[in-house]
This record gives sequence, structure tokens and C-alpha cells, in this order.
Amino acid sequence: MAALVETMNAMAPSNMPYTPELGAQIATEFQNRKDDGTAYASALAYVDSFVQYVKILDQEMNRPVGDSTAFVMAKYGQPIISSSNPNIGAYIASRLEQASQ
Repeated sequence: MAALVETMNAMAPSNMPYTPELGAQIATEFQNRKDDGTAYASALAYVDSFVQYVKILDQEMNRPVGDSTAFVMAKYGQPIISSSNPNIGAYIASRLEQASQ
């Protein structure tokens, strides 16, 4: 989570409104730096873990808990929800939405 806060504060500070274009820029930056061993790589791994968990619940286990996104966020999302940068939650929500389509 610390790596995610660090990288999101650099790319999308809390005073910057979240837009789909900003989300695309964040995703591109993460992909460009996913193997560089920096905080960006760690942050992407953190975000991807949420996405993968939801995908497994939805696609492989046929939604055994109802709304998989709500379940995952309720169980593990408190650091994201309580973050001082709302763009973190917005970005993860957008990634979860994309994954469920």
C-alpha cells in the first residue's frame, strides 16, 4: 500500500480530479514501469492482486459471495478507502470495473 500511495501521489495527487483519461495515463505508466523494480512495480502488483481476486471469484468460482468487488473491498480495502488520496480508490474501482466486463 505504501508503494501505491507513493506512486499515485506522484501521478494523481489528491487535488487532481479523477477522469477516465487520468486512469488511462496511470495504467500506461504502471505498464511501462512494471518490471523496473521500483515502487511502481510494487504498486501495480498490489492493484493487480485486487483485480485477480475479483476475477477468480467471478469467473472461476461463479460469484460464491454475491458481489465480488464489494466482498473484496470490504475484506481488504480499508487502507484504500481510508487513504487521503481518493484517486487511489477511483483507479482501483475503474480497474475492477474493467475486469468484470
